[in-house]
Amino acid sequence: MKVIALCQVCKSKFEAKTHNQIYCCKKCRAKSDYIRNIKKRRSTSLEYRNNNKEKQSLNRIKWRNDNISKGMCHQCGKIPKYKNILSCCSCYFKQAGAQHLGSRKFGTDLEKLYLEQGRICTYTLSDIEPGTMSLDHIKPKSRGGDNSIHNVQWILKELNVVKNSMTHEEFINLCKLIARNFV
Repeated sequence: MKVIALCQVCKSKFEAKTHNQIYCCKKCRAKSDYIRNIKKRRSTSLEYRNNNKEKQSLNRIKWRNDNISKGMCHQCGKIPKYKNILSCCSCYFKQAGAQHLGSRKFGTDLEKLYLEQGRICTYTLSDIEPGTMSLDHIKPKSRGGDNSIHNVQWILKELNVVKNSMTHEEFINLCKLIARNFV
């Protein structure tokens, strides 16, 4: 009995010799096997990659926790200069760049700014160090200021909370008003 079938690969009609024949020729069968093997390899490879990513992630977390427990930088493994932060100075400034200016590449610029300021707060002239300082926008972003290195300064964390969205001039005037009442 002759059966007309449709090839699963090239979609042409052919005369099947058996009822379960689904390919018209050896070329289509080979092509189907090749495609099936590629799909199988891809799924296996994807499973391996996903499992490997999970292992890497767990290893990274373990590495970070080990570094923290040893008193080392949680990002690079160096010994931090200041005990009140978990990062070394380099990683601290890179993180500040990412958080406030949108990229870790500004880390070196922020460290230079810190050194140019003489490691002191712009407003109080008191010593500041990573962990006690905060990056302040001179002209706040909410008032049209930008994220450039020329629009930021290092000040005490507490002052930055108080300054909030005030401009430099507004903040100075507020400080003068408060000082006038207590002198």
